[in-house]
Amino acid sequence: MRRGIEIINRVRRVVKQIGELRRQDDSPITGVEAMYMTCAQFFADAIELAPVAEQVLAELPNRKLDRVHGKRLLLVGQRTMIWNSRKLWRPWLKENLSVPPS
Repeated sequence: MRRGIEIINRVRRVVKQIGELRRQDDSPITGVEAMYMTCAQFFADAIELAPVAEQVLAELPNRKLDRVHGKRLLLVGQRTMIWNSRKLWRPWLKENLSVPPS
C-alpha cells in the first residue's frame, strides 16, 4: 500500500511541476499536451507513467515552441448554469421565437 501511495504521489508531483511550466509567458507545453498529461493520470498505469512524466519534465525546459503568441482564454462554469437558462434551452417558448425580417 505504501509503495502505491509513493508512486501516485510521485506522478502527481511531476504533473504539478509540468503544470507550473504552463504559467510562463513562453510556455514549453501546449494546452492540449497538458490536457493529455492530466488525462493520462486517470487512465495510464502509474508505474509506467511516472518515468515517462519525469522524462517529459526533464526535456520541457529546453523546448521552444514555434507558435504565434496571443491571448489565453479560460472558459469556466458549470453545465447547470446553462441548463437552467430558460431562453437558451427552451426554444419552444414563444418569447424565444424570432421571425426573420422579410
